[in-house]
Amino acid sequence: MGRRSTLPPTDRLSTCDSYQFTVNPNRLTKTLYRPPVRHRVEEVDLEWAMDRIAQLTQETRDETFVEHDSEGRAISHTLGVGFLGGATLDIEESYLIKKLCIGAGVVFVRNQARI
Repeated sequence: MGRRSTLPPTDRLSTCDSYQFTVNPNRLTKTLYRPPVRHRVEEVDLEWAMDRIAQLTQETRDETFVEHDSEGRAISHTLGVGFLGGATLDIEESYLIKKLCIGAGVVFVRNQARI
């Protein structure tokens, strides 16, 4: 079995191998959220979760966005947001993610396609 990454011990939710494939009958099908400083996950609406991700991403980008460097050159990027793609993404998905990230000023974009 692969490496296991778990939430605090009070939860039994983990990202073990049995949840990684969309065809697995044991995969997670509900949106789970663990609020800051809590040890339990709770079920939330998918739309709420997507809005929350967008809100936090926008806040971080706004707080860390740099338009010009110390010499006045336009750089228009943020170092506060990054993206790490998985090995299961195909080339079209990777291309779209890269274009979205570049458009948002995200500098750190990596894919795990080197295996």
